[in-house]
Amino acid sequence: PGDRGGGGGLSGLAVERAVRRANRRILQAIERGPAEEPRRPEFAESGAHVLYESAGADGPKGSFIFLHGFGDTAAGWTELAGLLIQGLPGVRAVLPTAPLGRVAWMEGRDVRTWFEPRGLNFTGSQPPGRWTCEGHQYALETVEGLVAAERRRGVPLERIILGGFSQGGALALMAGLDLPEQPGGILAMSGYLPRVTKPRGGTTSILFLHGTEDVVSPPEWAQTARVELLSSGTREVEMHLFKGMGHEVCEEEVFMARSWLERRFQPSATEGSGGEVGECEEYERSP
Repeated sequence: PGDRGGGGGLSGLAVERAVRRANRRILQAIERGPAEEPRRPEFAESGAHVLYESAGADGPKGSFIFLHGFGDTAAGWTELAGLLIQGLPGVRAVLPTAPLGRVAWMEGRDVRTWFEPRGLNFTGSQPPGRWTCEGHQYALETVEGLVAAERRRGVPLERIILGGFSQGGALALMAGLDLPEQPGGILAMSGYLPRVTKPRGGTTSILFLHGTEDVVSPPEWAQTARVELLSSGTREVEMHLFKGMGHEVCEEEVFMARSWLERRFQPSATEGSGGEVGECEEYERSP
């Protein structure tokens, strides 16, 4: 495969390989959790670290803060995050790793988690209201610290994008909507909105990308969040469902996320290329 339209000139082969590796990590994290990895010194004040940087010597002009899913680490997403911002001038990706937490329904095993979901819910049988969580305040403070650190580096808030996969997508939504001033956008891949606080409307742009066959984070959770956000006054909430996709990532999703990021970081260059506000579309996934 070569480049694809609307994907910022990304190589189809590079995306295919990155998606395959990311999906292996997702499955591994669900089943047994990945091996430990050393932390780096950057962002010590917030307990996070930078694993990929594309900004020039004069400092970043945009920041993409991406949060991994339950049981994973930042290393599982560095390759895909790098592709998502590849070639965007002055934009860098910041990928923190969640702290270790003991989860009761996993036989007390320590696992990388942003917060503790209440109860084993990988069957999708419980409504999203049951996904309230312990430790969410610490997780919110972690993200707020990352955003504050980027702003101290001179990055304006409207050029800071929060994103994440699964639990990380939930935290990106929760934190982005909780900030006194909302960021330039929120990308939720297989994400949902925890019922911790009532959604607050705002001007930020939100994109949901979700598989129709996801039994870990069912698409109904994202659809419910979208309706609630639109009802709360959030002006731009897009959702795209991918037929046949489970709790994973697909190539079409990556290209769509990349195009959306281009519109957020380079609005003048892509003006008029976005979809309708509040749209929800379903796509066929490539074999």
